[in-house]
Amino acid sequence: MPGDGLLVYHVDETIDSNDDERHPFIKLLEADGRNQLRDGANRGDAGDPFPGSAKNVTLTATSTPDTKSYGKLDTCVTIRNISASAATMTASFAVKCAAGSGAPKPSRRRPSRPARKKARGGKPKKR
Repeated sequence: MPGDGLLVYHVDETIDSNDDERHPFIKLLEADGRNQLRDGANRGDAGDPFPGSAKNVTLTATSTPDTKSYGKLDTCVTIRNISASAATMTASFAVKCAAGSGAPKPSRRRPSRPARKKARGGKPKKR
């Protein structure tokens, strides 16, 4: 791979084989967002590693490329502050869903009680 930096791969464990070129089992997320490896335009360039010649230091659900699943669902994965390429690199990694996106959060509410039976006269029973 020409160029230096952080290589980030999309791995889809739900795929049974690697026959679908649009959704390969393992895909390099090209920092320049050009998908030239997938399209066969080249065998890699200096824009593919992060930050690379694209100077891309962030990978989120809204960046290009993004961290969404093939189904366009938020995976809740973010990589930020990717340092310049060097023998030692740093980055901030998180797996946390933003409010209103990604997997639903478990409810802390108690399950609702069954509806109280009405007493004669149509009024609810008092306890």
